[in-house]
Amino acid sequence: MFTTLNSTVPTEPVVGPVEPTVPTVPATKETGPSSSAECSTQPAVAEQEDNSLLAQLLKGKITSDDAKLQPPRGPFEYAPMLSEEAQFAIKLAGLLNPNPVTEQDPSTFKPPPKMSNNVRKNINLTPVIENAVPSGFELESPKDQAFDVVHGRLSMGQNQTCYFVTVEEMRRRLQSPEKLNSSSIACNLKRPKLKNGGELMRAQLRDHGIKVQLNAKQKAFPNKVIALVEAEAVHLGLDLGTAVRDDYPVQDIIQEVAHEALADEDADLDALMNDKDFTECMSALESVFTSVVPPITGIEPKPSNNMRLNNGMETFSSASHGLGIVSQRVWLPQLTAIGNGVASELRRLTETPTESKPEELKA
Repeated sequence: MFTTLNSTVPTEPVVGPVEPTVPTVPATKETGPSSSAECSTQPAVAEQEDNSLLAQLLKGKITSDDAKLQPPRGPFEYAPMLSEEAQFAIKLAGLLNPNPVTEQDPSTFKPPPKMSNNVRKNINLTPVIENAVPSGFELESPKDQAFDVVHGRLSMGQNQTCYFVTVEEMRRRLQSPEKLNSSSIACNLKRPKLKNGGELMRAQLRDHGIKVQLNAKQKAFPNKVIALVEAEAVHLGLDLGTAVRDDYPVQDIIQEVAHEALADEDADLDALMNDKDFTECMSALESVFTSVVPPITGIEPKPSNNMRLNNGMETFSSASHGLGIVSQRVWLPQLTAIGNGVASELRRLTETPTESKPEELKA
């Protein structure tokens, strides 16, 4: 795009080809002062922007044919700074790019270089998060097996963060159960849309021993989890665990469950008050959850002796990008506290009437 644009920039101002329906374009030269008068609060800025844009169009430095080669990039950013006549002239000429070429020597103009993968790895614009892992998991540094560094999608404001993506993580994205295609992989890595971008990414994957099968059917349907890399999904699980630990209304739930059980005539109060069996059940469940840690970026894997359980957990982890494995432990302490609290509350509520019966008989 930039090569074609540079080759058509003349050294002398020459009026470029315009559409037959644009006889009023030269009249917009007279609208410069009126445009400046309309933006009287900032006359210098308005005049500079108006002249900069119209000079490219009216002096022939950008023709309608050149402008048509540039794809639309959204709404016209400078429209509030221009008069209606200037906006109409620019739209008729097909100038849809909101970033016009600045006035400079065409021989010295160079397009901005595209950021390669190696540059993206080495550039240090935002901090790379490595230790955002919930308690109970062992850290594993992903630096040695890093494939790329990706900006987080859930960052807000100035708290921009980056996360490592390992080679094995890319292998998991391409294997079952997701089998992502090139477009979904590019979305996962936040790669910009470039010409031959898919071929470049597949070549980079081949350099790491990962082969991408063309025209392969993707098994996973587009969802919100696909857009998250594993390190950010684990970070999300860490924040979720903090919110559940600090703000989950355990006592309110205990009171609600206990009162509903007392109001239900068919409820088995003895079973609900048997907190010993309930605690043993939750302890066994926690033991199973902690016995298996499938491969996740930034977390040390931990297999169990049950191969079938290992395969099931690994499939679930790949489908949820690690978020499911991390979040399943979040609720265990709270659910255990709710079960024990309901048993204690039911015993307290049921013991109070029985103690008052002898007093009522004496009266």
